[in-house]
Amino acid sequence: MANISNRLCNPTPFDMEWPYDKGVKIPIKANGFTDLDIAVMDDFRAGKPGSAAVQELMNHFGIFLRNPDLSYEVQALKAIEAAIKDRKAAFDGFVSTLRKNRASQGISENEDAFEEMLHNAGYAEIRTQIEKLKERAVFLKDLVQEQNKEVQERGFDFNPKTTLMFTDPPREFDNEVALQMFLMDHPHLKVQHDEWLEANGFSNG
Repeated sequence: MANISNRLCNPTPFDMEWPYDKGVKIPIKANGFTDLDIAVMDDFRAGKPGSAAVQELMNHFGIFLRNPDLSYEVQALKAIEAAIKDRKAAFDGFVSTLRKNRASQGISENEDAFEEMLHNAGYAEIRTQIEKLKERAVFLKDLVQEQNKEVQERGFDFNPKTTLMFTDPPREFDNEVALQMFLMDHPHLKVQHDEWLEANGFSNG
């Protein structure tokens, strides 16, 4: 299981209120966060019935549970991209269905009328949200690329066999065995560590 905290972050430019359960709403301001209580946190445990549905809703809102082993920017970018994908699928599906229905009724294309229908159905707003999220994604991608560049430039100051290079900041261990034992206890980080070694041309033998 990923090393998640109880901090639920909203990196989008939109205020949100998640109708989480009967009588339970989780509001998070744009660019803000809220700390979940223990009872709610249990629903986010991987493998628990319903956890997949919880993750789908998180993707819809573009929110994420903070993982202290990764930078905020990396997690925010992933959440923003998930929100773009979710909204775009909904928007494209609605537009496709609407055009098919109009064509089957013999209604000729009229972009002004079409735009009015999008507006009345709330999908013009979804399109606007998608564009704002794309702008946010570009901003975050630049930051993530800059982080990766800094890590690569600093890489020569670190021994990749005793350091987790992808964390923010890189986490150093006393020796190779200490890092190996840590990764035994955190297999999800071992996967990321192996991927980082391979991507940067280091042997993991």
